[in-house]
Amino acid sequence: MSDIATMEARAEPEAERLALLHAAMQRLGLGIGVFDRDLKLAFANERLARLLDLPPHLLSPGTDFAAIVHFCAARGDHGPRDADGILHERLTGGGRMHLGRPGGVVIEVTDTPLPGGGLVSAYADVTHHREVERALRAEKELLETHVAERTSDLVNKSALMEAILQNIGQGLVAVDRDLNIVLANRRFLDLLGLPPELGQAGAPLSAVMREMVDRGDFGPGDADQLVASRLARIVSISGPQVFERERPDGATMEIRFNPMPDGGVVFTYTDVTERRLREQALRRTEQRLHAILRHSAAVIYLKDTAGRYLLVSRQFERIVGRESEHIVGMTNHDLFEPDVAKRMDAGDSLALESGRRIDIEEVIPGARGVRTYATVKVPILNAYAMPEGLCAISTDITERKRTEELLRRALAE
Repeated sequence: MSDIATMEARAEPEAERLALLHAAMQRLGLGIGVFDRDLKLAFANERLARLLDLPPHLLSPGTDFAAIVHFCAARGDHGPRDADGILHERLTGGGRMHLGRPGGVVIEVTDTPLPGGGLVSAYADVTHHREVERALRAEKELLETHVAERTSDLVNKSALMEAILQNIGQGLVAVDRDLNIVLANRRFLDLLGLPPELGQAGAPLSAVMREMVDRGDFGPGDADQLVASRLARIVSISGPQVFERERPDGATMEIRFNPMPDGGVVFTYTDVTERRLREQALRRTEQRLHAILRHSAAVIYLKDTAGRYLLVSRQFERIVGRESEHIVGMTNHDLFEPDVAKRMDAGDSLALESGRRIDIEEVIPGARGVRTYATVKVPILNAYAMPEGLCAISTDITERKRTEELLRRALAE
């Protein structure tokens, strides 16, 4: 009896220690799964159940380790990897791997073999740590990139700035608060036809102005006064300014003044002669287009891809009984009866979707009654051969159709 009492006395504290250990395992931040030498589940805490969201039957003692691995793999926790490969890695690797759960949750799995056989699997939610690691890694890479770029910039700044300065399409000159040149590029000298010495650092801006005055760039007048007035204007600049000036040779320059905080000024000169010529040509083209739209006997209109009218001819205005300002922005359904609008939309869609010209006949009611039109619809394509609009020209063939019908009937008789 004494031996039994002694054994019971020893078992009691062991049971208490086991109970404490069990309670501690339940309160761990880790999910814990213990598998015996046959890889059957011997213990799983509640944290494991929550982390892996396993069905109850997989948490019962005696569940195969392989069954849990296959279940997680089947629902995609390991991505596209196959279950057998994962199982082999976990049983032989004795290391760490990660699995993904819905919502971007990342679980880190650590498998540790037991000395007498079996396995302890620990599961930790490392989502926050991974996010922090990614953020720190991105910040580190960004910082390293910035430092590298800054270092490279500092090392090559002089050569880089010089290359940029000399190869931009604009003329550029910067002057200090005393109106002495700090830097000037070749384009500045070329555009203004100045000798190289006037673009050297330290050259007074007054010398540039005097060169331009002497050759008549600023018109007639006392040279000293013209130079002084130009310099006074520059000194009075309080904010960015843009203006254009036509040179005696007919070239048009766009000049931008940009004051600097230290009192200096940066000037940029852009030759906008070609742009001005294109704008003039565009205006002439627009004038011709409007003349055609006003006086053509054909019905002409331009639409965007949404079917909204952009331009219409006088004949189109007469059909719908509205002036162009009350047509632009509208669609067929705003101007015509539903059945007519639907037919016109179908023709528009055919041209836009095919990307080619189509020829159709359209019957359209208007102020002069129902008329028949021979219509050519052409998609307007951009540089990528994608439609960005539609142009249509319609010719009234009502009388021709009537004549053809009369002739057909006469022949039939």
